[in-house]
Amino acid sequence: MGLTRLELRAGTRVGPAPLSQPRKLPSGRPHTGNIARLGVVTYPDAEVLDWASAVLDTEVTVLRGLRHGGSPWLLRAGDREVILRVARAGQAAETATEVAAMTHAARAAGAAFPVAELLGYDLAERTGYGLVLTACMPGTSVIPPEPDPERLQALGAAAARISSIKLTPAPGLPT
Repeated sequence: MGLTRLELRAGTRVGPAPLSQPRKLPSGRPHTGNIARLGVVTYPDAEVLDWASAVLDTEVTVLRGLRHGGSPWLLRAGDREVILRVARAGQAAETATEVAAMTHAARAAGAAFPVAELLGYDLAERTGYGLVLTACMPGTSVIPPEPDPERLQALGAAAARISSIKLTPAPGLPT
């Protein structure tokens, strides 16, 4: 990654880690856009990290931002890693939809496919941010520059399992 390792204990405030090289898009091209314009939180506030610590009942440390050095964030919480997605308060409705979808997917999926465990959320009521805290799932979301037949086959198998699940309308989800 082009970022230096980030470490921030809850209750402290520092700026984003310096870049050791320019940010790059998954395609490998340099990122020249304005991330702030997209509503991305460039570093979680101390209040957000305090919230995550309270939910997990342990101190949290920011390891790194997973998307262009920003949210979602990979956190260390005791002996495990968790994911914290941070959205501006104006996106709390989208956060509520995400929480409802994760909850419904976990119920509907059963053992058919893994769904990240929802550990906690805030709809901008306590912290002023839409927050979703989940268990970290194995794997990566990085798209390789060259197609990997084994990965594509696994992706197709996962898509088939997902599409085989019968869904019913659920509260909080768009129809």
